[in-house]
Amino acid sequence: MSENNEIKEPLNKNNKVPKLRFPEFDENWEENILSSYTSIISGGTPDTTNQKYWNGEINWFTPTEIGIEKYVSESQRKITSLGLSKSSAKLIKANSILLTSRATIGAISINKKDCATNQGFQSLIPNGINLNYLYYLISTRKFQNKLFIHSSKSTFLEISHKEISKLKINVPINKREQEKIGLFFDLIDNKIQIIKSKIDILKKYKKGTQKNIFDSSKTKEYLVLKNIVKFENKSKISANSSIENGNYILYKSGQKNGMSNDYSHEGIYIIANDGGMAQFKLTSGKFAYTDHCICFRCQNDEETIVLCNYLQSLEKKITYVGFTGTGLKNIDRQYLGMIRIPKVDNKKIAKSFILIDEAIRNYENILEKLTIIKKLLLKQMFI
Repeated sequence: MSENNEIKEPLNKNNKVPKLRFPEFDENWEENILSSYTSIISGGTPDTTNQKYWNGEINWFTPTEIGIEKYVSESQRKITSLGLSKSSAKLIKANSILLTSRATIGAISINKKDCATNQGFQSLIPNGINLNYLYYLISTRKFQNKLFIHSSKSTFLEISHKEISKLKINVPINKREQEKIGLFFDLIDNKIQIIKSKIDILKKYKKGTQKNIFDSSKTKEYLVLKNIVKFENKSKISANSSIENGNYILYKSGQKNGMSNDYSHEGIYIIANDGGMAQFKLTSGKFAYTDHCICFRCQNDEETIVLCNYLQSLEKKITYVGFTGTGLKNIDRQYLGMIRIPKVDNKKIAKSFILIDEAIRNYENILEKLTIIKKLLLKQMFI
């Protein structure tokens, strides 16, 4: 962190300033209601049966499109100027905060273009408050908790325009402090986004490598899965037994799902999801798995690594063909056991996948640390 971004604990330890702040600022913060700093705009939906209201040029967002990225620019559906004027939807100018207020509460994104939203929003147009500062203030757990506390429930959870207007927030009197806090967290988010992009690139490269290596046209000899693996006994650990601060990774539905105080296995295994959709995960170290998983491995680590990558390349096909039943489908274990596995140079190929997985894991560890640091700073740099 550069000297310009140095943060310190203030000498004046009252509730008018945060626990951590930049050293050049020493003024108290002010407290006021949210509507003192923003114009709050509700949304609406044009008549969906009138084609004159739809497929226009005005972006029209729904809650499912919000909160995935900091910025949004293009919506899945668009409305016309006529649709806007004939509904309760309102035009929200660019560089406002789209805040979901119904069912999904508290998801936020900044709109890069003028837009409208459906009725599941109470969007905020900044008025005398820094946009980035406001965005990160709303991201804090304290403010998110306020949204839920002041929500009511009929058919679903919702916070009204009246209630959100009255929520109190604390804001630096000095506009330069608002700006610096906003830019500081924006830099953190930019670093997080860079790491996410690198992880995505590596995962795409891994998929390409899997396709190239396991291309059936290059393989003449096959093995049957049940003949080269040993299936472990079904776990007696309940799917609800996950704890937050255990000593060992707990796998549920083919993915990491919390921690456990006890472990059942150690080493490289394949964990498969038992229901829903096909997912195959390679383990390492000591771990436990729930009764919603299938656990198996080959005779040696290299074979297990290569097999897992091959099964990952088939996940869509296995989901479509190998899952049966009504409702939540379960994997057909007989089908799984009969999958044909191409015979390849396991030792050479395993090394390639190990290098790719290590790179992905390193970036994922960096991402996890950055995310934790951001959460801690959000807690300490806002009131």
